[in-house]
Amino acid sequence: MDVALTGVFPRFDFIGFLLLAAILYGLQTIFNMGNDFDWFASPILVTALIIVVVALPIFVIWELGERHPALDLRLFGNRNYTVAVICSMAGFLIIQGTLSLFVGQLQLLLG
Repeated sequence: MDVALTGVFPRFDFIGFLLLAAILYGLQTIFNMGNDFDWFASPILVTALIIVVVALPIFVIWELGERHPALDLRLFGNRNYTVAVICSMAGFLIIQGTLSLFVGQLQLLLG
């Protein structure tokens, strides 16, 4: 890579990206397959949970020490940002929960 372009393109945090992918993939696997495989009676889901529990603190420590993090966790030090993220997540969960209840009620009412 040309020396002049190194200032334009910051270094990619590949390890942080892999840790974040492992966390999200593990959680998604647990939530998708949990009901089908009796939640944590399945060794697959227990393994996914162990991976998530190990990768999460490693991810936080890695990202706080990284110069160019994949996900800048220092943003949560700003109170306004933290409150906005919490409110956005709560609003999303309320809307999703309401929609899932609405679909169930429609199925019940319409047969």
